Amino acid sequence: MTRSVSKPAKSAPVAAASHTTRWKIACGVLAVLAGGSLLYPRGSSANTPAPVAQARRASLPAQLRRPLHVSAEAAGVSRADLVDRILHARTVRDVATLADKLGAVGDDEAVDALAPLLTDT
Repeated sequence: MTRSVSKPAKSAPVAAASHTTRWKIACGVLAVLAGGSLLYPRGSSANTPAPVAQARRASLPAQLRRPLHVSAEAAGVSRADLVDRILHARTVRDVATLADKLGAVGDDEAVDALAPLLTDT
């Protein structure tokens, strides 16, 4: 007596088809979303520049922001004061302005006093 045992049918092709179908649907939805974002852009134009940031107040006195037409002693500005202000300046603009002034009236001692600015931190 032999019994014939039938094997259950494989369901792999059905699962693979549904998996493939899900991928096709997902790709289609993403393609529609991408196309819609091209047709209906949101926000402002990408070529609009950002607003320029301005300092709230000048951190250097007007005496130091003006160009020097006389010597530092006659203007009432000392080299040591310029060096101290450069070492304690908060912005790059302040350092550049003070360095220009120091370049007009400074000497080798002023350069040596600014050497700590060249070290790595």
